[in-house]
Amino acid sequence: MKTEYRKIRLASCLAPVFVMLLGGQALSAQTKGSLSIEDYYLNDTSDDGYQHLLTTRLKLDMTKLDKSGAWALHFDGRERLNLGTYDSSSEDARVDVLNFDYTGKSVYVAVGRVWPKELSTERVDGVNAVYQWDKYGLGSFLGLRPDPYSEMFTTEFVSGGAYAYYKTDSLSTNAAFTHTMYKGATDRQYLYSQTTYVKEKITLLGLLTGDINQRTKGLSLTNGLLDLSFKPAPNKGVSVGYNQFKSVQLYASTDEEVDPGSERSYYLAFNYRFRDKYNLFARVERQNRDYASLEDGYKDGMAYKTGVNIDGLLKTGVNLNLGASLSDGFGGEYNSYDIEASRVFKEVLQLVMNGSYSLSRYTDSDTTRIWAYGLSGYLYMSKRWTFTLSYNGEYAEDYTVNSLLTRLAIKF
Repeated sequence: MKTEYRKIRLASCLAPVFVMLLGGQALSAQTKGSLSIEDYYLNDTSDDGYQHLLTTRLKLDMTKLDKSGAWALHFDGRERLNLGTYDSSSEDARVDVLNFDYTGKSVYVAVGRVWPKELSTERVDGVNAVYQWDKYGLGSFLGLRPDPYSEMFTTEFVSGGAYAYYKTDSLSTNAAFTHTMYKGATDRQYLYSQTTYVKEKITLLGLLTGDINQRTKGLSLTNGLLDLSFKPAPNKGVSVGYNQFKSVQLYASTDEEVDPGSERSYYLAFNYRFRDKYNLFARVERQNRDYASLEDGYKDGMAYKTGVNIDGLLKTGVNLNLGASLSDGFGGEYNSYDIEASRVFKEVLQLVMNGSYSLSRYTDSDTTRIWAYGLSGYLYMSKRWTFTLSYNGEYAEDYTVNSLLTRLAIKF
């Protein structure tokens, strides 16, 4: 099986190269993309081993493959080499996107590994077709679903669905139904809808996911989000919202029974900018965890967050961010204080320094204090090349973590 995965992996990664060599039409296409090489090292004194990963990522968009300009190729994939002693269960290669698509006046068709157009909740190795007219659209998709744990190609999962959407300058809304099967048996069925409304001073965002219980055939709300923002002036705004989360029950691919309980939160937030350089923000959130396994006193909590962003501190060109987060509930308390300073030098070099202190306390004897700190540099060499060097550290009473990341990227 590992050999088969490697063959698929190599074929997928090399496919764009083959297409580029097909002939004059492909070579005359408009090509945009990026290539990056990243080296990441992490040492945690609480573990025996260390992480050392070398990752290469390629993003490629080739448009106007034919004279009509309707055909295009899209690729987004990465290859990772594990040089450390830490044994990761994830695959060494991952292909997020690899497809051909056709965009006509009213028809859109994509074949390959696709994210369905206007529907970001699914991904299949198959086909996505959309018919659109005026402000409306109807779409469907069908294919093999990548392995949910490794993202590799597999024939065990099959996913398909249909959806409709409506879009104007101020309103965007869709509704979808998805059916996923595992080895011929229904694994999950769910309904999904997302709505965004923007009108002058008001922004409304809503998202709903409802799963169909395969035993009772009933419909229950899995995830829900409702956010209403009001901005009476460009320098001030307020938001109020509700969020719900529930674990998804899969019926064929696993025997594990998830807790049917849910997590809910209600929040109020505001921001105010003054003197064209100071931005104050604050957020208060009421949280609830409704799980049968939790005792009273561990189900409710409050969270508070506040801070200030300062642009051009004392005319030095330094941007300063200060923040504090306080949480009380769920049987304990959590406090965090952070600071970040950044400066850009002649639009070529950006330096970012950050630090934080956090305290978690459940009892007087069960208290954890963590200091975190970091320094990052971004070097912009012309408009195409970027070099990143980043160090992060974390210090606690019983462990220390140090990590170093370097990345070289080019846009073309």
